[in-house]
Amino acid sequence: MKNLVIVESPSKSKTIEKYLGGDYHVVSSKGHIRDLATSGKGGLGIDVENDFEPTYKVSSDKRAVVKELKDLAKKSDHVYLASDPDREGEAIAWHLANVLDLNMEEENRIIFNEITKHAVVEAFEHPRTIDQDLVKSQEARRMLDRIIGFKLSKLLKSAMANAENNFNMDRDSLYVSECYVTPGPTMKRIRPRAQGRAFRVLKRTSHVFITVKERE
Repeated sequence: MKNLVIVESPSKSKTIEKYLGGDYHVVSSKGHIRDLATSGKGGLGIDVENDFEPTYKVSSDKRAVVKELKDLAKKSDHVYLASDPDREGEAIAWHLANVLDLNMEEENRIIFNEITKHAVVEAFEHPRTIDQDLVKSQEARRMLDRIIGFKLSKLLKSAMANAENNFNMDRDSLYVSECYVTPGPTMKRIRPRAQGRAFRVLKRTSHVFITVKERE
């Protein structure tokens, strides 16, 4: 096999392979293949005390996909990464390059904005390296999602429980109408309190302010 092309969506692979001809075999990663692990301190998969170093793990539902891609990559002279032309697609290409042990300096990243023969063929005439700035951008967003999500989940549950138990609100009708973080000392003076049919709770140590309301 001469050239392996990896795209995100399996629905695109046959069409792209037809456009490229018999020297190319097009397969799909079916989206992201890795995500932050749930190991380490707080289960974040991020070492917040060591320059926010992330730890990635192949997703359990993508192990078979990764195995197949590794086998195909070993048999190929060239591997091209043709995931979508956005931040997520760039990150997928970077993760694929890591897992498949590809050279990050190689111009194997393919970008096209439409699935037409002209666009696809022209894209293969202008390969480039993986855009590390886009990769870091996606990585920062994903890490922020993980940190905020994991840190706030317990607090949100506590706020909902307090609203239900202390103010006789119906759990099924509750929703979080506000949730934000501030570094200012002003937040420390706010006390959990009821305001009409809303309950506010403050996590003093991290200055997290949550308003739980009851739907009318």
